[in-house]
Amino acid sequence: MIDKDKIYLDSIERLTNDKTVRNVINKINERSNIGIIKYGTTLEQNKSDIQYWLKHLQEELFDAALYIQKLIESETSKTCENCKVQMNETCNFCSNCGKEI
Repeated sequence: MIDKDKIYLDSIERLTNDKTVRNVINKINERSNIGIIKYGTTLEQNKSDIQYWLKHLQEELFDAALYIQKLIESETSKTCENCKVQMNETCNFCSNCGKEI
């Protein structure tokens, strides 16, 4: 019996010695397989028009913008030790109790 996963991994290793690049290639392959299952076709076989692809890309970019905003908010988030209120502010004072945070 042929081990297709082993053949696939060996072929990826021959393409590049860079583990990060191999990880990206594997993730793209996984996404492709998920898409084939979800949509019943490959990207190559999908003959949708340019408007379809542009709309799909726009939706993906909207999602990316939301992920970026979430990360920005989590990085700038502070908790007031006095009243335990979560703050998403750039200033150093709690708007709830006025204490410096």
